[in-house]
Parts: sequence; structure tokens; C-alpha cells
Amino acid sequence: MLFRSNLAKTFTDPEGRYRENVNGCDDGPLTSWAQVHWSLTSRPNDTTALIRVRSSDVTTAMDDYDHPSWSDWYPSNDYFETPDGALDGIASLEGLPNTQDRYLQIEGVMVANSDNQKPTLRSFSVARTCDR
Repeated sequence: MLFRSNLAKTFTDPEGRYRENVNGCDDGPLTSWAQVHWSLTSRPNDTTALIRVRSSDVTTAMDDYDHPSWSDWYPSNDYFETPDGALDGIASLEGLPNTQDRYLQIEGVMVANSDNQKPTLRSFSVARTCDR
């Protein structure tokens, strides 16, 4: 199963963050988060596009980006970075501390260059399975 979000967001001045909460499996099956993929519309030289995730098993967290039930960010103290010159990135969520939490939060961080040119996050998708 794949969740996809089309964004076309530019949110840097000179750095900006965008968060999106993703619902896992409904009605009982365990959610196994597998990987996150993101795509940029544009990426000027010397700009940076970063992604990180965290999970929760508490329904009310979906309405609160800062709810205390969200796990620590993964990767911890770091980000998945879009490779130099690339418009797409992909990362395994195998090391996510709570891979079977029902909800996932994705944060994109876009950093402008010294000329204030900005990368644009076009979309992201999350691969997951539902296990009973």
C-alpha cells in the first residue's frame, strides 16, 4: 500500500519546514512502515532538501504536530538528504524505533542557497504493509 501526497511547496526563507501526518492501517491490522520517497520540482545549486520521520500510536496525535506521543525523529539527530544534483530521494524506515505504530509524521526541511534560491518539494510517498 502506498500513501502519496502532491505538494508543490516552496517554504524557505532561508530555511523552511513542512510536516504532514500519515494514517496507517485501519481497524486493527499492524502497520509496518517500509520506506519514504520524496520528489522535488526544482533544486537550484547549493540548496538542501532533507526528510525525517517519527511515529505515534495515539489517534489525537494526528491533530497535533507536537503531541507528546510522537516518537523521537528518525533518523535520530539527522535527516535523510536528497543526493547532490538529484530531484528524488528514497530511504528505508527499517530502523524506525516503532515501525508498527499506526501514524507517521514526515517533516521536510528545505534550505535556500546564498542567493535565496529555494528547492521545491513536489511530493512524497510512504510504502507500508498491513499485517494481522
